Amino acid sequence: MFAIGAQLRVESRQGTRNDDTALISMKLLCAPLGKKDDYSEAMSYEGLWGDWKSKYYCTDSVVTGHVADQ
Repeated sequence: MFAIGAQLRVESRQGTRNDDTALISMKLLCAPLGKKDDYSEAMSYEGLWGDWKSKYYCTDSVVTGHVADQ
């Protein structure tokens, strides 16, 4: 499995008196080499706040890393 993209969950600015955490969670989109449409997701703690942003996919000419199945 290879990381083919990512998706971020972020919280917008909360103001001067509140917590501005910003990045809440991240999903790695992982797929077998050459099978971009057959992906699964590996996610950190999902969190309670914020919104999921659009998925970002790596270009076809870039292999970002190998994810070992355990």
